[in-house]
Amino acid sequence: MPSSYGLISPTWLGLPKKMFEPKRLHPLVIFITFAKELKGAILPVIALFAVGSRDNWIILLILVAPIILAFISGLMKWLTFRYWVEENQVRIHSGIFVKKQRYIPFERIHNINVTEGILHRPFHLVKLEIETAGSSTGAEASLDAISKADAESLKQLIAGHAINDQAEASIMKEHAQSPLYELHGKRLFTFAATAGGAIVMLGTLGALFSQMDELISWDLLFTSFERLSDYQPIISVLVAIMVLIALWLIAILLTIIRYYHFTVTKEDDKIHITRGLLERKERTIPLARIQGILVVENPLRQFLGFVSLKVVSAGGNALESGEGTEAFLLPLVKRDEVAAILSKILPEYPWLESVQPLPQQAKERYLRRPLFFLVPLVCLITYFWYPWGRYSLLLLPLGMGWGYFKYRAAGYDREGNIICFRWRFVSRKQLIAKRNHIQAYRMRQNPLQRRRDLVSVQISLKSGELALHGKVIDLDQPTARELYAWYSRN
Repeated sequence: MPSSYGLISPTWLGLPKKMFEPKRLHPLVIFITFAKELKGAILPVIALFAVGSRDNWIILLILVAPIILAFISGLMKWLTFRYWVEENQVRIHSGIFVKKQRYIPFERIHNINVTEGILHRPFHLVKLEIETAGSSTGAEASLDAISKADAESLKQLIAGHAINDQAEASIMKEHAQSPLYELHGKRLFTFAATAGGAIVMLGTLGALFSQMDELISWDLLFTSFERLSDYQPIISVLVAIMVLIALWLIAILLTIIRYYHFTVTKEDDKIHITRGLLERKERTIPLARIQGILVVENPLRQFLGFVSLKVVSAGGNALESGEGTEAFLLPLVKRDEVAAILSKILPEYPWLESVQPLPQQAKERYLRRPLFFLVPLVCLITYFWYPWGRYSLLLLPLGMGWGYFKYRAAGYDREGNIICFRWRFVSRKQLIAKRNHIQAYRMRQNPLQRRRDLVSVQISLKSGELALHGKVIDLDQPTARELYAWYSRN
């Protein structure tokens, strides 16, 4: 180990000297890796168990082998993983047969995200993830189990702050600053109750049942159900309602646990987001990475006057799986409160509440567009399930009504170097972006639009390795060309 540490010295910083010596992760990483590997093997084990041999020794092997392999994987990670700081770099060595060496210079590090899971808390540990400019789809490095003191020392080392009495007092003052937004109590329950998680859970439950045909005796269930044939319609409705209510309550509970005490604070050029009950997560979003704001309103929240705001980030690891690089900034807020809160967090993004509506000649196209799909569907339903299928004709006015709501929702607005596009599929969405963050501006026109002098306009923002698109269909052509001229001045 070289004795030179570049521009940063442990003595000058007052940091523990052990940060500059190779260190292992906490032994808890054995169990964390074991649980992670075992979780990934559950479905394959179930499938093998369902279709495999009935010999006892084969069943035992199927059950025991993943447990042994998962434990060995965790043990090997603990034995071979090393990290330390040297010459203004975070250095990581890992691997058993294939040795991996990662050197991450301080100047390339953009974010440090800290997660305190339910397994970490009894041991005063955290998981620390390091993001760089190139880590658009995940963390560049992850330290799955290190002490809180080491995590704080590493964060301050990278930030270049001296940990002496005065600096520590300054840090404590910064962390004690009042949050700019909090989600708790009744507002948290409303967010969870209107999140639509029951639909996701119903799909997950269906996918799980589809993999368990060999384990569940469906014939026995259907035979038992047929014995109650006199009450079958009533029982079917009651069972469906109870299942939906149960899934909805479970989804509410899981959402509350995930977003418990959601807090937003701001420090200099960074936004700090923390949330979670069982697993406390902390994410830092540099303002320089924010490309725009996405406003989402599902029909129920729109009726209640609530909106959700997300920030579109040009890279970085999402706060939660499946979220991409669109992280919640304000999970739930009253529409009339957005301007005041947004002016404190992102004052450079004005709240454009109203938009310029689409031209009248676009209304007819929005009303007719759902019929292209619904008319063939209604014909098929009526043909195969006549005469009850005739009730499917009610779908036609409902589809036209939904087309009208999509027409009313769509529009655009522009203020200075800020543009706003709004559209609807199911939820109403509104994308607010700066002109210099727009990666592409596209105009498309089909023959039917050309007859009415209409075009479809799409803007694209960088979102990780992909792009987030905002689209307005059937905008009048003069306005579309005016917006293109505004964009071209970028």
